[in-house]
Amino acid sequence: MARMLWLLAVAAVLPAPAGAQEEGGRRPMRDQNGEIVTRGGVTLDENGDFYGTIPSAMRRNGLLLDAGGRWVAPTPEAALRELRRLPVPGEFYPSDPARAVLTQRFDALSRGELDAFADEMVRIVLSEWTPGVRFIRKSKTAQGAMSVLRLSVKPSHGVPYEGAFDAIRRIWEVSSADAPPGQRWDPMGALHSLYGMEPEGRGRDLLYAEIAAAQPPPRTGGDPGDPKRTPWCRLVNHVFMRHVIYGTPPATQRLGRQAVIERGLRGLDEDLRNLPGDAALFESRCGALEIRTP
Repeated sequence: MARMLWLLAVAAVLPAPAGAQEEGGRRPMRDQNGEIVTRGGVTLDENGDFYGTIPSAMRRNGLLLDAGGRWVAPTPEAALRELRRLPVPGEFYPSDPARAVLTQRFDALSRGELDAFADEMVRIVLSEWTPGVRFIRKSKTAQGAMSVLRLSVKPSHGVPYEGAFDAIRRIWEVSSADAPPGQRWDPMGALHSLYGMEPEGRGRDLLYAEIAAAQPPPRTGGDPGDPKRTPWCRLVNHVFMRHVIYGTPPATQRLGRQAVIERGLRGLDEDLRNLPGDAALFESRCGALEIRTP
């Protein structure tokens, strides 16, 4: 599946062979040196329009179809409408235009315009937060808004949005304000996202502070069945997920739970390893490691 998505994305940006001509007479635009002209990494045709024949690949690049059937760069307003639209089964998440806007992939925006757009992403996510609820299954729209912020830090095309970390931190602060430190459940997955964005910087500091404030549950002598039954379990599980899911090749992930646990321990920093002790201790207190994103 990942290979198919990669091929579709590449298909929208690969230049056509010299002399290639699409039905209707369209050809890719070339500069005075004969090089293909692109905008935001997407090939342009001789009229300056985006050049591509695979709709899913063009959408994946964040483009939208206008009323005349032309692929156009998204405006902030159009990107928000697309994000809120109900996704069609089998279709890419409709968050790509919003990410293109926030990373200025096709059009430059002022910092004020970017911040206002990021504020909309924050509002969308927090609109689904309910005080006192430990875990919230976010809608596709809220998931998309969170991914727009998270992935705007290191875009493949465009300009990184410098306010992404602070925007997600606001989600974390608001969604955790109803509980004291050490008793926060990270219901929206914001702290997990922050740790993934800066695992050696501010994200790490925020997560470590929460783990240090939380208390491990007592040993159970067996599997309690819920790997997130206390805030401490959930937060430490974030660390295992970071090192296992994002630091382990897929082949290693398929070796089984024990191999995954050992790999996770090898990836942990020494000071944090002293908090959960070891994987066996974690499992005796929290249940099986939940190696998937929240």
